[in-house]
Amino acid sequence: MSTTRRWLSGIALVVGTWVFASAFVLDVGAGQYWNNIVVGASVLVLSGYSALREMAEEAPSTWASGLSALLGLWLIATPFVYGYANQTVLASSALSGVIVAVLEGYNAYTASMETRELARRTGA
Repeated sequence: MSTTRRWLSGIALVVGTWVFASAFVLDVGAGQYWNNIVVGASVLVLSGYSALREMAEEAPSTWASGLSALLGLWLIATPFVYGYANQTVLASSALSGVIVAVLEGYNAYTASMETRELARRTGA
């Protein structure tokens, strides 16, 4: 199993925690408030699940990392969808989204490749 994926999931978990907390810390509107709570908690849970599977040396979770990556892309889009002029909220959401999308996208890709290689070796 991959130590790199474990670390990357751990970093994404921390970013998900920030997204969740930013709903309370930053001056966001009602739509962005609930979005940050739901998406932040989701990224936190999915990234934590991926990290725990890696630590337990179980098969990597492609679906959890892939879903986290999609949520990262959503985080990039939300300031534009909700139309916020607050530069702090825009930067926080966009930067958090880029980090989550890149790290968890990489994790999903490598987990997929590892799963395919294992299936090829076992003939499944």
